[in-house]
Amino acid sequence: TLDALQKSSNHRLWFNTSVRLAKLYLERENLPALEKKVEELHDLCRDAEGKDDLPGKAWQLVEVYSLELQMCERTGNADRMKSLYPTAVQLTDSIGDPRYTAVIREAGAQLYMIQEEWMNAYDEFLQAFRSYQQAGNPTRARMMLKNAFAAVLKTRHNHCVPCTEKRIGTIKIGCFGPSFGI
Repeated sequence: TLDALQKSSNHRLWFNTSVRLAKLYLERENLPALEKKVEELHDLCRDAEGKDDLPGKAWQLVEVYSLELQMCERTGNADRMKSLYPTAVQLTDSIGDPRYTAVIREAGAQLYMIQEEWMNAYDEFLQAFRSYQQAGNPTRARMMLKNAFAAVLKTRHNHCVPCTEKRIGTIKIGCFGPSFGI
């Protein structure tokens, strides 16, 4: 089907169908196929010089960056996330679609969690929550929990004294990290 769409020069329909296929690969965690499809999609969004075609294909680039950041998050490729994230944020800020903003901000928050930058993670989770809420996505509840967790880590990092423990709901915070339990 994709070959037929590509041969018929219906690039927009081919792109949308390919994005749906990539999302299916992501959902099923078929990472090699996802990586290949994301590269193919990204190639379509480049100009003759091989750079991102920002003015002409900004919407498509946001979708590609969103998929690529999610792929990096699943594979644990923090270095690639770190290089993609600023461009993705810049694109979402210019487009302003909360569906993509939420996914990209969530990926950024995860990146900041890996880097143990708790305040930045807290801010990004909050932005993701607001964007999911604006888009009407039920994922917003998960974002609020992650935001609360980042707030706890931020507080723990700033006020941790060895051998102290705090209990917040079912999360016990000590100097060795969070422990979930009753």
